[in-house]
Formats: sequence, structure tokens, C-alpha cells
Amino acid sequence: MGEARFSLLQMIREYAQARLVEQGTYDQLCELHGTLYHRLVRESLPLVRGPQAERILNRLEIEHNNLRAALGWHLASSTVAGLRLATLLADSLWDIRGYFSEGRLWLEKFLAAAAHRSTDGSAETPGWCAAAGPVSPYTRATIPRPFVYTDRCSPSVVPTSRTRQRWPLTGWG
Repeated sequence: MGEARFSLLQMIREYAQARLVEQGTYDQLCELHGTLYHRLVRESLPLVRGPQAERILNRLEIEHNNLRAALGWHLASSTVAGLRLATLLADSLWDIRGYFSEGRLWLEKFLAAAAHRSTDGSAETPGWCAAAGPVSPYTRATIPRPFVYTDRCSPSVVPTSRTRQRWPLTGWG
């Protein structure tokens, strides 16, 4: 038997959100929510291709709406953290369960936000975001050369035994 899940009516959700904004705790709560779901996906990543894969993927599937909410909040506030969460999802749930279009859409949104924030100076953006070039909603975003994600989400051209070479966004959708 699975664990109980609760859902709120949209009207109640909006009322609760308004109260949190009034109290000044909404952003703090959203940050905690994003951190929790980032940790869930990060800890799940090594298990999604092992013997517990079905159970782990089902859990991520159940939490998919919460993951989308975390991505949405990160898009508005923390592009770097959102990119990290989106790339973790691209390596796990989106890739294995076939959410290619959704994954590509989120990654394009984050790359566009990172490019915008790096040009107006409103937020620090990792240098590898600039390698992606312009992102259009009508074309597939691609990064012209393969690069490597390390633990710090920094690019490296030469893969090592601790990193894995990725070609982000190519072949998605």
C-alpha cells in the first residue's frame, strides 16, 4: 500500500500562498521546497539504473508536480540551482520515462533566463551557459561542442573517470 497523498483545491492554494507572501515567508518556503526536491533527485540518480529503478522512478513520477513547482520557482529566482535540478532530471526521470519535450522546454527556459541575467548583470550565471548561444522557442537549443558536468556543474573539455560526458539537449524531442 502506498503512502497517502494530499492535494489542495486551487482556491485554497492561492489563499495560502497569499498569506505566506503577506508574512514574508513565501520565498523562504519555496527555497526549502526546491532544496528538498533537488536532494531527492540527486540521491535518486545513482539508483535509477539499478535493481531499485522501478521503485525510484515511480517515486519521482509521483513527485513530478512538486518537481515542476520547484523548477518554476527556480526559474524566477535561481537560474543556477534550477539548471542543476533540470540536468539531474534530464539524466533520470525525463530520459528514462521519455519526457523529452518537457525536459527540452525546461532546459531552454533556464538557458534563456541565464543568458538574460548574464547580460543585464542581475544574477551570476555559470560560464558554460554562454556556450549555448541564443535560445529560440521555435528551434532546438543546442550546445555546439560536448562538455562535461563535474560535481560543481563546471564544464571541462576532457572527461575523467569521475565525470560523464554529456551532449545536452541534442536528440531531445
